[in-house]
Amino acid sequence: MLEIAILKNFDSGTYKAGVQLAGSLTTYFDDISVAKNISSSALVIGNYVIVAIPGGNPKDACVIAAWPQGSPGGGGGASTFLQLSDTPSSYSGQAGKSAVVNKGENALEFLARAKISTGDKTIYIDKDATGNNDGTSWENAFTSWAACKACLTGWIIAHDWVIKVRKGSTPYNEELDFDGFRVWGSLTVEAEYYWQGDCEANVGGAGEITDTGAFADVAIGDRVLVMDFNGANSRIQNQELCTVDDISDKPNRIGTDGALKPTTGWKYVIVRTVLSGNGLDNLFSFTSMKNITVKGFKLTDATNSNWCSIGYSDNVSLEALILETMGKGGYIFASKIYLRDIYLDVDLAGTYGFYASGVSYVYWYHGVISSPGYCAYLQGNCFWLVDGVYFENASYGNYLEINVGAYLIRSFIENTVSTGIKVSHNTAVRKYALTNNAATPEDPAGTTDGAYIG
Repeated sequence: MLEIAILKNFDSGTYKAGVQLAGSLTTYFDDISVAKNISSSALVIGNYVIVAIPGGNPKDACVIAAWPQGSPGGGGGASTFLQLSDTPSSYSGQAGKSAVVNKGENALEFLARAKISTGDKTIYIDKDATGNNDGTSWENAFTSWAACKACLTGWIIAHDWVIKVRKGSTPYNEELDFDGFRVWGSLTVEAEYYWQGDCEANVGGAGEITDTGAFADVAIGDRVLVMDFNGANSRIQNQELCTVDDISDKPNRIGTDGALKPTTGWKYVIVRTVLSGNGLDNLFSFTSMKNITVKGFKLTDATNSNWCSIGYSDNVSLEALILETMGKGGYIFASKIYLRDIYLDVDLAGTYGFYASGVSYVYWYHGVISSPGYCAYLQGNCFWLVDGVYFENASYGNYLEINVGAYLIRSFIENTVSTGIKVSHNTAVRKYALTNNAATPEDPAGTTDGAYIG
């Protein structure tokens, strides 16, 4: 309960006040505490005060505001906003911002007001653009992710926004971090050109891909992943990473430097725009985000950075990505993430393709994982669903421990993997149409320590 009262006396030594309820001749409270952020100079006998009386009990009452009689507005012990003792003497650069009490509850600070989107939107990034650098078109595109993100900061994206990224004359060497704004609708960051599809019957030879009408914009030098899904129960059984080297028969057919012969039952992914992690901590960084999609890029890193760091995020989708010579894997904590049509090659000894923990859900649909350490390492109440993934060149294809649930479907573990499936500590793995050619397919080869493979 709040009451307007008149200050009748004040003891600065004990910081106590005696007040009389406004309009009352009989109701008087003595020895009432005063909030610490009210200065004694504001507690002048005869001033108005606001008294908070929890549960109507005067013994617990507290003066929470004070102002001179006859002044407008009331509160804070001042007749005008500029007289408040906890405000700055100048408001330069604060136009349009909101004043809020700071965390210390002893001053005001100014924060930019959140801007809420009013419709769907497309934003453009081209590092070679020479226009206005406002992201409104390819001519006026932002020239970096940093410039684009500065525009996003402070926004609440309540609609479907798309950020398109053109190849550029050189790779983009910057971390795509997604702090500073919120997504209530969806945000998609995609390369200008990328392709996914099903191969048609091969009418050429080795390395040639046929998909009628699909390749009008494919260029020499584009990177290509092909995957053979002609195994039993449509299981992946082969794959190859190659480069476009012949476009004389486009849009219906292209040639690559690959040795395999993609045909009906094969799938392909083609990408062009390159993100470089050289010298960075991460290539993608998400914290407390949701409804984010990144797709259509080639990522490369000659140093030691994680290709992603994702924490406390929901519905993050990474699609049509080719990650080559990565220094480290991805790190996922307490998040739900979807991986689709991904080629992931981590070449740093002893590391992992990706690591997930802390109640994470990871769904990988089609792709390749290659890592000299662990292809995938999950622990701590995670769920790992794999459908159509090829594991190769690893000490462990799947290392799962501490209450992990896993389902491996239509996948292939190559003989270049030392241990295909390693489980412990109440972890359960189920398999369907899985080929496991690892030197040690399963460890343990049965139930132990509450673990189960079956």
